[in-house]
Parts: sequence; C-alpha cells; structure tokens
Amino acid sequence: MMFNMRNLFVFVLSLLIFSSGINSAWAQDKQDSVIVTRVHMGKEINSPFPDYAPVISADGLMMLFTSRRPVTEKEIKKGKIGKEHIYVSYRDSSNGDWKNAVMMKEPVNMRGRNNSAIALSNDGQHMLLYRDSTDGNGDIYESFLKGTEWSEPRKMPEPINSDSHESSASIAPDGKTIYFVSERRGGMGGRDIWFSTQDSTGKWGPAKNMGPVINTKEDEEGVYIHPDGKTLYFSSKGHHSMGGYDVFKSVYENEKWGDPVSLGSVINTAGDDIFCVIAADGKKGYYTSSWLNGVGETDVYEISFTRYAPPLLTLVKGIVTDDRTLQPIGSTIRVYDNSTGKLLSTLESNSATGNFLVSLQSGKSYRIEATAEGYFPYTHVIDIPKGETYKELNLAIKLKSKNPMTVVTGKVVDEEGHSLVAMIEVINNASNEMLGKSNSGTEGDFHSVLQPGKTYGLTVSAEGYLFQSVNLDIPAGTDSLNLKVIVLKRIQKGKNIVLNNVFFDFDKATLRPDSKPELDRVVKVLKDNPSMKIEISGHTDNKGSASYNLKLSEARAKSVVEYLHANGTDLSRLTYKGYGFAKPIATNETEEGRQLNRRTEFKVLDIDEKARPIVRAETPSSNAVTVAPVVKTTPDSDSKIPAELRSADTNKDGTISYAEIANTINGFFDGTGDFTIEKINVLIDFFFEQAQLSKSR
Repeated sequence: MMFNMRNLFVFVLSLLIFSSGINSAWAQDKQDSVIVTRVHMGKEINSPFPDYAPVISADGLMMLFTSRRPVTEKEIKKGKIGKEHIYVSYRDSSNGDWKNAVMMKEPVNMRGRNNSAIALSNDGQHMLLYRDSTDGNGDIYESFLKGTEWSEPRKMPEPINSDSHESSASIAPDGKTIYFVSERRGGMGGRDIWFSTQDSTGKWGPAKNMGPVINTKEDEEGVYIHPDGKTLYFSSKGHHSMGGYDVFKSVYENEKWGDPVSLGSVINTAGDDIFCVIAADGKKGYYTSSWLNGVGETDVYEISFTRYAPPLLTLVKGIVTDDRTLQPIGSTIRVYDNSTGKLLSTLESNSATGNFLVSLQSGKSYRIEATAEGYFPYTHVIDIPKGETYKELNLAIKLKSKNPMTVVTGKVVDEEGHSLVAMIEVINNASNEMLGKSNSGTEGDFHSVLQPGKTYGLTVSAEGYLFQSVNLDIPAGTDSLNLKVIVLKRIQKGKNIVLNNVFFDFDKATLRPDSKPELDRVVKVLKDNPSMKIEISGHTDNKGSASYNLKLSEARAKSVVEYLHANGTDLSRLTYKGYGFAKPIATNETEEGRQLNRRTEFKVLDIDEKARPIVRAETPSSNAVTVAPVVKTTPDSDSKIPAELRSADTNKDGTISYAEIANTINGFFDGTGDFTIEKINVLIDFFFEQAQLSKSR
C-alpha cells in the first residue's frame, strides 16, 4: 500500500511541477520561467492583530509596515485592536534574520490618528505616509530622514491630494514622479491609480489617470513602481481577479504600459492580496494577504523568485566622507545622462552616515556629482553596457575641504582605565546647535572635525555612567587638538562630575543661554534615574574675599537648582551649596588653574543602585538592512528530520512539506540542487513516515 501510494504521489507531483497553469505552491510564467515561493514573515513582523502594507528600501534592507496591534495601556489590557501605527524592522546582515519590529516614534506616528507608511524612496530617506483626517477623509503626507531623525510629516499639495480619499502611493526611482491611488472624480471606477510629475521648480504637475490598461471599473489599490522604473506592481479587483484584490504587474515598453499580468496562484488567493513590493534585484518581495493561514486578520508574507529574468539595472550604494577624517558628510548628489548632460535625479547623502543609493538603468553612461558646502565638488562617471543585468556597485566619495579644519581626537575609559564605547555629541556653544553625534570605537577612541576659531561643547555619555563634558575653545589655525583621556564614572552614590559647559554672566549668578544643553543633560540623568538625589555645588578661585566668593558660589548653585526644578525635577531631590574657594582642584597661581577652580559640580548624594535606569529607545540611525529568511521555528538540534535531508526543510519548521519536496525535485532537474535521485527517494519515504507519525498522535 505504501509503495503504491508513494508511486502515485511521485507521479502526481511530477505532473504538477512540469505542467503549466496548475494551481500549486508555485506559479510558473511561460516566458520568464519564474518560480515563486511564499513564506510567512513570523513573529518578528506579524502579530495576532492586522499587519499589512510593507514598504522597503531598494536594497531590501529596511522594512516599514503598518500594524493595528494595541498601543495604549487600555488597548493592551483589553487586548483591543488599536489605530494604525508605523513599525520598522531591520535585517541582521550577519545571519540574515529580521530584527523584532519596533513602533516608530513621533513625529512619524501621530497620536490619535491612523498613520500608515505607504511608500519609501530607493535610498530609504523619503517616506510617504497616509493619515486620516477628522472628517473621515485620508491624505498623503511626506517625511524626510535628516541624519537620524525623521522630519515632521507634511501634507502633500494638490494635485496629489484632493477633497477625495487618497490611500497608497509609490515614488519613482528619480524621485520626480509619484504614483498614487485616489477616489477622485474623472477615473475609470472607484479607486484608480494616478500619477503626477514634478517640474524643475519642484512644483507637482496635474494628476493624470493611468488609463484603461491599468485601471478598471473595479477598485485598484497598493501601487508600487520597481527601482527599474518600468515595472509597475498593483492590486486590482478587476482584470479577472481570483477574488477580492489580486496582485498584477505591468511593464512600460515602447512608450506604453503593457497589459497587466497576474502574479499567479502562489501570491493571489480568493481573499485580498495587496501591497506588493519587490526588491531591486528581483529576488524577493513582500505583500499582504487576508486569506492565508496567518496569525492575524492580515499578515505580511515574503515571496522569493527563482529562475527569473534579472532586472536590467545597477544599484549604486555610496558613502560620502571627508577625505582627511573619513567622517560622513551630508551632500547633494546629482545624476546626469553623461551623453546628453540631462539632469536625471537629485538626492541627498545622509548627514549622519554619508550613505546614498541610486538605481541606474542599463545601456547608458552616467555622471554622478557630489557637492557640499565648504568642499570641492566631486565627479564620477559610470558606464553601464546595454543588457547588463542586476548588479550592486559600491562607490566611496571622498570630498576635499576648501577650508582648513581642526581634527579633535580623544579617548574614553572607565575609572579602571578600560576602554568604553560612548556617545560623543558636539554643540556650537554660540548657537546651541547640535553639530553631530557619533560613537567612540571599541578602543574608546573618537575624533571630530570642527571649524577653528569657535567655541564648542563636547559631551561624552554611556549607559550606566555619569556624562562628562569638555569646553573646547579652538584657536584659529589649529590643525589638530588631542584631548586628555576622558574618564566616565559609574552612576553611584558619592560620585561627582564637573559641569564644564555651565556658564554665568561675569561676576553674577545669571545662567547664560549656552548653559541650556548641559543642564538639559542633567535633567535627563535625573529622569532616567528617579531614585537619584544630587547636590549642585558652586566653586570659585581665590580672587576676592572669602565671604564674597562663598555668597557668589552659593547663588550660582541655586540658579542651577532652580533651572532643574523648572524643567521637571522635584525639589526634594535637589540640594545646593556654595564652597567659595575652599575646595580648589588646581593651583590659583596661574590663570589656567584659576579657570579650573571656577566651576559647578554635580554630586550623587543617594541612589537605589538596585533600581534599573529608564532607558529611552533611540530610532536606529542606520537605514540599511537586508531581506528576511524564512521563519525558523525548530532548531536543527531538535529536528526529527535525518541530518542528510535537513537542507530540504527550507522553512526550518522541523517537517517536510509537499512544497519542499517539489522544490527539491526542481533543483535536481535544473541543476541547482545537491540531491541525487536516490536521496530524493529517501526524502519521499520520510515524507510518508512523517504523515503516519502525525496520524498516530
């Protein structure tokens, strides 16, 4: 009986693999020989609540998606569905796993409103969002990644928004065209796909309907333009869908959009299949389905393509740095057609990382120009032959400074002299402008590049330690400045630090405005450590009488405490005292020593060292990630599958499925697999043994 069933299984399986147009776990395109597999994204992305609308950067390294999982305390307590919020996940490039998604903070997610990420530019630095309005309408907003922070979302103008509902959108590779879905009048049906193109002045042109090739009398939704600039993915209830929304693609050739083609029965089901996005290399994509056996009402799935036609494009992943210090630079990148001189696109490298990304179609010569204030321009030419298939090109652009700069170097250690990885922040003391943030290396070393002839505040901080600040007065003509080793003290009772960037008016207790950043850090330390009580002390040099200096130092300490109290710190946690010149830390015989003695100190009087400090999560500064593998639910060490067969268990769930056997047989016939025919027979036998075990349970 087993033998006959096995032979019948192999026969039917072979028919399914080699026949076209059969509903199975694969869909094969007759022209491109495309094979598609689908995998649930798992708990890192999905929840028991609706999760949907994934958008990715072109390299597939960052994913934003929308979730209605509970957020407020009341929603969490009742297990109640929440409003739409935007979540982000990054892929660990070392092992290929997606990290647990986290909700993006304000201003991206606005309290009390539905917020949904609907588009992401190729470089991951320009986001389009959907937000509902108080009258029930919905509009498209945009936000830009500036360094490590997203800008306040801004409602896009007409003609992209209208008095009707706009729901989804996509940004063309050149950034100059936006495709979007709208219910506005003048369309082919209810929801239609429209587009608008930006002119050289930045103004968006009139909205144009994609026409009857794309739009139907039914609804269209979830539009996405691929980084190749000519392949459009969208969902439609028309075009003879299998039920609800199905995913289709159309290719722009010979100055027109081709007839939409269904992505097949692997992706499309009898339910709603929507919001499909494909990485630049064409190997992987992501979409939402409501029909499959997920964990929530809607879930995000990963799709993989094998034996497909690679896109004809090159993904240029670059970084812009200072040629001397190798520090990242925010710069303007312009891409020109090198043959005609036509400007094709303009983008910005990220000011915190220096990263930029641009996709270039094959068959052209391109000129890439990078410019930044205070630097000489840089030009690089890239020739991409006609017919060149997908590749990634890494481009390092090093800009040469026009102005002499000062390289400030230093090292961070703990009290035992061990190197520390710490956050380095630099502020322009005159304007209170944050100039940059960076981390010291694993050896505790750091460097910053600053313009000489100015005064800066440099602050060094690490979790579990009191911060240290340095006042930098850099004379003109200084090429380099090597700081003394900066020692961070653990947050413990009795530990103290000097607040080097707290300043007072001459001979007065009035705080100067440039003291605010330093004092705000003290406020943060107190908020993060609610059991901490501190003393603020004032100290002077020995110029003048003891009574005068004692009175002045106490008044200055009091001013600091008043600031801390005004900014949310309870007075019961604050003590102040003036010591005059009773506690010098340097000689009073030199001006340098007297300057060190004129200081304000922060001392920990009491703290519950068992209490864990409150850690406030930062938005990840990197916008580069990678694509997720299948969800691994069963460790290899616990698998019941024989070791020689485990490579067939592609989703690592500890069982062999029909789809995985079919995939293995495909690999045998196309030469991409490592299974022999004998080994495939063993695999099929195990499949039936597995089924018998399942029944016996």
